Amino acid sequence: PVRIGQTTAHWYQIRLSNKQTGWIFGSLLNAFKPSAKAEIFRDIARQRLANPKYHFEGGIPVNQRLQDEIFAELTDLFDFLNRTSGEVDQTTEIAAELKLMRLQTLQRAGFAAWGNWDKAPYKAWLHTQQELGNMYYVDYGHMGWFVKPNLFWALSQQYRQWPIGEEIAWQAANLALGGECEGFIGCYLDLINSTTGQYLARYPNG
Repeated sequence: PVRIGQTTAHWYQIRLSNKQTGWIFGSLLNAFKPSAKAEIFRDIARQRLANPKYHFEGGIPVNQRLQDEIFAELTDLFDFLNRTSGEVDQTTEIAAELKLMRLQTLQRAGFAAWGNWDKAPYKAWLHTQQELGNMYYVDYGHMGWFVKPNLFWALSQQYRQWPIGEEIAWQAANLALGGECEGFIGCYLDLINSTTGQYLARYPNG
């Protein structure tokens, strides 16, 4: 064992999915039980998303000095959720939450790219998500990259038998959307109908 500060633990050699190897201090690791992997995956994602560093105002990183770091961490979390969300029983509420956090992470990564859309590594990653049908870009008004709302609505429908289905629908109704109506009433009505209207059509009692 090695003592670092007030902590004593072993160093462990790890091998990543890209075949790179390295070392990690034992205090940064948690025990993994295959029988509880769904809960472990969920708890990791919850803890990461709760980090105040990933806070955005109006789709812009609050701490732009850490923008590269935040983007790298969020895309890493997105990859983690891509890999793990399919490894759990898809008929459970935990599976729904993992998929919801995947979409939330995707949107936060889009926000983290604000202003760097044409720079590496942001550009390639964002355009890959666009090609996969996950995101779209708005170049006027409220500019930026946004998760396609239909992904939230489809997920809500898939898990409509669970309480989380309503939560996902509510988040879909409150998604950040690009563009501006600029006083055009028809645009405002369409916006309301496609967000709150869709939610009320599914959950008329809230």
